[in-house]
Amino acid sequence: MRIGWIGCGPHARELLLPHLVRHEATLAALCDTDSARLAKIARAYGGAAADCTGDARALRARPDIDAVGMA
Repeated sequence: MRIGWIGCGPHARELLLPHLVRHEATLAALCDTDSARLAKIARAYGGAAADCTGDARALRARPDIDAVGMA
């Protein structure tokens, strides 16, 4: 399952994303309006989350994303 994630703040960074990637899911895309925070999370999750955007509507509209999580 390919997951898109919206919101890369402390709750997502410390609690949600670490548990998400433990399961059979690929973190395919990230979205946040804070570009520094977005880059930090993208670095933490490497190539799996290399596709980053500040536009949540664009992420939700992607046909290659199976589900979207949000924090």
